[in-house]
Parts: sequence; C-alpha cells; structure tokens
Amino acid sequence: MGRHSSKDSRIEHGRASPSIADIRAWCEHCHAVDQTADLIASLHAVESAYVEWRRPEVTGLRRLQTASVPLYERTRHFRVYHSLVVPGLFQTAGYAAALLRAITAFRNIRYQVGRAPVMAEQLHRLIAVSSLPTVSLGVIPFTTIERPVWPVEGFAMFDTHQVNVELLSARVTVTQPREIAVYAKAFSALAGMAVYGPAAHQLITSASTALDA
Repeated sequence: MGRHSSKDSRIEHGRASPSIADIRAWCEHCHAVDQTADLIASLHAVESAYVEWRRPEVTGLRRLQTASVPLYERTRHFRVYHSLVVPGLFQTAGYAAALLRAITAFRNIRYQVGRAPVMAEQLHRLIAVSSLPTVSLGVIPFTTIERPVWPVEGFAMFDTHQVNVELLSARVTVTQPREIAVYAKAFSALAGMAVYGPAAHQLITSASTALDA
C-alpha cells in the first residue's frame, strides 16, 4: 500500500484507528473486498456502540427517551426479546415506575416488579396487546427443554439495520451486518420456543393467579 509499516503496526495493536480509505485499500490488497462493508460499519460504530447509562442519563430520562423516537418511527419491523422484564412498549405506567425505582438485579424463575396490583395490571396489559393485529406476543414456558438458544440478554431489533442491547451498566448499539444476522438467528430460535395465543394467555393468567397465592 506504499505506507510505513509503523502505521500498520499502530492500527493492528489498537493504538490508532484506520480511515475509511485505509480499510478499502487494505481489503483490496488482502483480496477481502467482501469484508469492507462490515469493517467500515465497525469503524462508524466504535464511538457509539458502547454507552454507559450514566452518560445519557445526566440530562434526564425524558430527553433520553425523546432522542430515540425517530428510530422507532422509521422502523417497520420491530423485534424485541426479554427474559427479565416486560418490554418497554408493553409496560403499564405503574410497572414502569416500579421498575425505575428498583431495577431487578437478580434473575429468578418468576419474580415480581412492584406490588401485586401493579403486576396484575401489567399481566392483563400483556393479554390486551397480544390481540392487536400488528403484535405477535410469545412467551417461552419455564418447562421448555432442549433449548436451541439459552436465555440471553434482552435486545431489540430495528428492521435489519440496528440492534440495541441493554446491559446493567450500559447500552450497546450493534450495526455490523454480520452481528445483526446473529441476533436475527437467535430471535428466530427464541420465537420458535415460545407459545402464542391461548397458550400464552394461559401462562400469563397462571402468573396472575400466583399473585394471590
């Protein structure tokens, strides 16, 4: 490529970042042009991929949520998986408030967010939204065996362009096509383990009944 080896060394050891021109030239010389798009996506995602919650939360949750509205508005196929909490779009006000007061730190087979009336309202809300024509709500039973995918971190897919992963301390934004494909494969497998319609309603009703036990 006509460059000094020290520049390549700095890039290879993470002491410097390559430019888009560097990536294109490198892929061409290595006969790996098919990897150019992924590598450029990686470059664009470096600064925004991992964001600690404390950074955007400094300006308040209202601003944080408002900033994400355009992403939701332009998304036509929204997929979300959660093994710990009810996804945000389906949360009732009471459930969301209880969750914000005390984010669940430990996972159990079945746990309660907020007092019984709050949880009961939230479970009834799940049954209500599951009947919407644009919603497909699946619940993975506890009794599922021989899982093709283990319970993973919660994530949301915005069409095929972006995946948001929520960690305890940060949000990870995935934009690399090959990584998005991994999440799409996982979502398909997880969706295949879930039950829908009356079977899902039965599980939700069972959880609601257990609140009175």
